[in-house]
Amino acid sequence: MELKCLIAKAQEHYQKSANNRYTSIPPIKVGNCVFILAKFIWTTRSSKKLSKKYLGPFKVTSKPGTHSYLVNLPDHLRSIYSVFHVS
Repeated sequence: MELKCLIAKAQEHYQKSANNRYTSIPPIKVGNCVFILAKFIWTTRSSKKLSKKYLGPFKVTSKPGTHSYLVNLPDHLRSIYSVFHVS
């Protein structure tokens, strides 16, 4: 019985420290404008260092999942999949 209590305390301790690392989902609604991370988007800049870190603002058109949003991208970014994760 004592061992079960010690294991439960250890699990609570680990759970508290793990939950501190996570943040809640920001309140994004359909119609809001958002910025997207440009880390994996190819640009014409000579150096990645000189590129912008975020692109946008772009309008959110729908919410297909719990943590994903469909964003209305301009024509020059049509080769990019327009569903983005919240993070």
